[in-house]
Amino acid sequence: LRDVQRKKAAIIADANERARRGQVDSEEDSVEYADVKTRERQLIAGHADVALTGLVTVTAETDALLDAACAQIETHAVTSGVDLRKLNYQQPDAFALSALPLARTAL
Repeated sequence: LRDVQRKKAAIIADANERARRGQVDSEEDSVEYADVKTRERQLIAGHADVALTGLVTVTAETDALLDAACAQIETHAVTSGVDLRKLNYQQPDAFALSALPLARTAL
């Protein structure tokens, strides 16, 4: 809730600064403020934020092919708005969580 309230305060401060400079608010600003207010109401009503985690396993026959496959996946992730983080030196754990069908409910 505090993050939402900080975001709301930042939006209001930005709007005040734009008004002081004589700039007009855009529709995008209005929609962003409405979204933050809606999210704040939902949190106050008891609806929790949900964070989803998905794990992707990339395999290849050679290091060069692996690098190319990773680059392609990273490109697709960026264009899709997905945040990826490599699990360097955590491959056994990542493999167990993402590649094996163990029906885990927690990471």
